[in-house]
Amino acid sequence: QMNPHFIFNAINSIQNFIIQNHSTLAYDYLIKFSKLIRLVLNNSKENEISLKQELETLAIYVELEQLRFENSFDYHVSVASQLDTESIVIPALLLQPYIENAIWHGLMPLKNRKGNISLTIIEQDELLKITITDNGVGRKVSDLIKKKIVNKNHQSVGMELTGKRIEVFGQESKFSLQIIDNYDDDKAPTGTTVEIILPMVEMY
Repeated sequence: QMNPHFIFNAINSIQNFIIQNHSTLAYDYLIKFSKLIRLVLNNSKENEISLKQELETLAIYVELEQLRFENSFDYHVSVASQLDTESIVIPALLLQPYIENAIWHGLMPLKNRKGNISLTIIEQDELLKITITDNGVGRKVSDLIKKKIVNKNHQSVGMELTGKRIEVFGQESKFSLQIIDNYDDDKAPTGTTVEIILPMVEMY
């Protein structure tokens, strides 16, 4: 399920582009938004989708957020060359909540550096290892900020449910979900890393 707050904010962004007479931006944003909604609706019908479908959905979602936040962060994807993204399957809409959390709660509060998210997917010991790293403010600062807003628990519930889906997907197989706080040599927070290990499952 796509976060309702994202849908509301996306529509607001389209309205703002129209009000500011940025018709080209409004048109481009609307095309991407409609494509994303179509992909989400199609993917949400399935328990599992190909890794390629997940990455395509993520790319459009991130493009919309980059437009909305005036390209205040970069996004990089690296997939090991030996992985066939069309045949490997993962739980549908698995990664989006973690990317969204990194953008909203990690990168948006940044003031002294440009945001960056990297998504890396490799094969490790015949398992699929997915790593999402951001250079945001870190979980401690993010938690302090979230305590000041009304709907402070909306994302934690989504990530909890996603964690349970990983567990179901990995039943009787190796799986893990780990969230790591990153620090520099002076113990200052430098962002967060999410590591997901899944069984290597392929379409038949």
